[in-house]
Amino acid sequence: MGSTSSTKRRTGRTADRRPAAPKRYENAHLFLYRGRRFLLDVPTSLFFEVSPLAFDTLRRPKEQGRSTADASDTQRDGDHPDQVKVFHEIEQLTELGFLRSERPESDREIERYIRRLLRKTSTNITLHVSQACNLACKYCYADHGTFGEHPRLMTKELAKKAVDFLFAGTRGCRQVGIVFLGGEPLLNFDTIRHVVDYSQALGEKEEKRVAYSLTTNGTVLNDEIIEFLCRHRFGLKVSMDGDKELHDEMRPFKNGKGSYDLVAANLKKLLAQRGQLSVRPTLTRSNVSANRLAEFFEEFGFTRIGFGAASGTCFEKAAYDLTDADMDKLFAENEKTADVILERLADGRLVRYDPFENLLYSIHSRAKTRIRCGFARGVRTVSVDGRIYACHRLVGTESYAIGSLDDGIDQEKVYQLLWNYYQVKKHCWDTCWARHLCGGPCPQYVAHPSGRFEYPDKGHCEFTRRSFEFGIWFYDSLRKRFPDYLQSVVAR
Repeated sequence: MGSTSSTKRRTGRTADRRPAAPKRYENAHLFLYRGRRFLLDVPTSLFFEVSPLAFDTLRRPKEQGRSTADASDTQRDGDHPDQVKVFHEIEQLTELGFLRSERPESDREIERYIRRLLRKTSTNITLHVSQACNLACKYCYADHGTFGEHPRLMTKELAKKAVDFLFAGTRGCRQVGIVFLGGEPLLNFDTIRHVVDYSQALGEKEEKRVAYSLTTNGTVLNDEIIEFLCRHRFGLKVSMDGDKELHDEMRPFKNGKGSYDLVAANLKKLLAQRGQLSVRPTLTRSNVSANRLAEFFEEFGFTRIGFGAASGTCFEKAAYDLTDADMDKLFAENEKTADVILERLADGRLVRYDPFENLLYSIHSRAKTRIRCGFARGVRTVSVDGRIYACHRLVGTESYAIGSLDDGIDQEKVYQLLWNYYQVKKHCWDTCWARHLCGGPCPQYVAHPSGRFEYPDKGHCEFTRRSFEFGIWFYDSLRKRFPDYLQSVVAR
């Protein structure tokens, strides 16, 4: 807002030509959404709805550093009494610690933070039990599940070693988690069953509860597998893109035949036994109609819908990855979704599709998000050859291998990756009012194969900022009209 002069001094970039606001207001982000005026205090992530007069005063203050003592003089000079009141309120906010400047983290603070992360125990492990897939999804980021290598399955021996690795690193922890991914993980069901049996026995011995989750394309589900997944209470997510026409177009078998009929029949069986199931459709350049798809999935019987998007990376986009124009369409879809939610709540109807839970929680918690995920340390990913990677989407990319089951984790490699990623976050301090709410770009999205991290593209960041402005409006609308629903969403 008013940080243009300091931005130029720090970075050497050309400063914004707008009039500079008083320094005390430089971290007040003001925006207009659907006729309502909001102020976000960037350092605290608190927001307020403000009057038109306060909005204009903070945006274009008449004087630098006006204080309460000046207010009576202002009134004598002919200012409206309401404006004097606004100046008093602004002064009170500053006295309470709002509207103040904020310095970036120093290199020493960043180093201490990363070293502290390295000392934390990782209680989850992701097993790529199948670097192979029976589908040829057109937007697949993993080279049809092989991650750039020839198709392979994880052996039972290696999987057992991974479980031992997890348990050895979590002594004293009462619960651990094992995530099965691919490729299509159920192509290696025998190894999955072996991991569950072995980890259950080990968990009983060490008084440790083991939780399991799995993402599947649904093609190889059968009665035996369904019974096994239900009995062991797997957290399940299935990949399905929509109705028969859309799904068959985007997710065919390798021979070109559509997979919808088989997937739909299998998932109906799974739903019949399980009662609830999450679906993850992927939005692509050819389809961003999230609300139409949500209606289809609700009718199908899914109890939770979480859209993903084919987004590529900030430096490389594939044929089906969303463009800036597509992101505009997606934003409009999100606005429509919010209206539908408000209408359903007003009518007393059940809300099945709410994609804003994480967004609302970020606004509600006001936590300063420093790294948005478990990149490189929260969830380690083991490939079929026993190497450990910083992210499940970066398997096969040598620069992001952080160790192996035989040699353990290279902590200095992890430190260096996190340090390099954090240099991108430094850019956020100079450019983005949403830096605390956002926490920086997805590490995989900005991770170049060479091992360096790129700045996120302008369209990506603009969509994120617009989403937080929308989110503040939506949060405030729910807080005023449906507080019980809001509480149910943000309670964690």
